[in-house]
Amino acid sequence: MIVSPHWDTEIASVDTAETLATIHDFHGFPQALYGLHYPASGSLEVSHEVIAAIARAGLPVRGVPSQGLDHGAWIPLRLMFPKADGPVIPLSVQSHLGVPGAYALGRALAPLVDQGFLVIGSGNLTHNLGD
Repeated sequence: MIVSPHWDTEIASVDTAETLATIHDFHGFPQALYGLHYPASGSLEVSHEVIAAIARAGLPVRGVPSQGLDHGAWIPLRLMFPKADGPVIPLSVQSHLGVPGAYALGRALAPLVDQGFLVIGSGNLTHNLGD
């Protein structure tokens, strides 16, 4: 599962697609970067486990059938798992909820980690923030 700050929603949203699009949500970079793709697969079954875990924690959640992977997700995944040989479940952030909201979402996801899920929080690792 990967959480990227580029998918910011009112309530927790989980991509339920079986095939995930590579979203090139940036501009002004060399053309070759726009030709890169990350052929990740999703999993309806696994995404429903994520939705259920969040709902069990009493947090609002919804499934979204085709969000895809923004550059905050596919760039680190491409480096970490170049073969794209496991399911990827994109999960949105709710920045308006601040630290308490992020903490509550993390607590909701903790049981999934105990089941073998890898939860990746992406962010400034994919950005040039200067010196």
